[in-house]
Amino acid sequence: AADLGRPFAATSSPLAALEFFAYSWMARGIIFVSGLLLFSLLYTISVFVKKVPPFARITFSTLGMLFGLFSTTYSGFEFAATTGIPFWNNAGIPVLFLAGGTFVGAGLGYILAFVTKG
Repeated sequence: AADLGRPFAATSSPLAALEFFAYSWMARGIIFVSGLLLFSLLYTISVFVKKVPPFARITFSTLGMLFGLFSTTYSGFEFAATTGIPFWNNAGIPVLFLAGGTFVGAGLGYILAFVTKG
């Protein structure tokens, strides 16, 4: 509730996260999710704007995929770093998060292909 009085904290959090990137999984997560949103938006814009060169579109999609991969696995590393809950303190948790994200993405792709007849 204390953050509701600071609306600019949301826009400045990626800059503050750079300071703690080497020490905090939360800070890494802010960078990864911000990068995913940024490059996904840039790729979407590049699809609709025909003047964008193909090299830029490929760059945006590649960086978006990398940040998506990092965003999926960072949550697992964040849980694995907590020592309060024994099950979460496990080296397999990041792999489970990556596998879960991959399976959900494949499932959604299958459903979209079925619905759109593509």
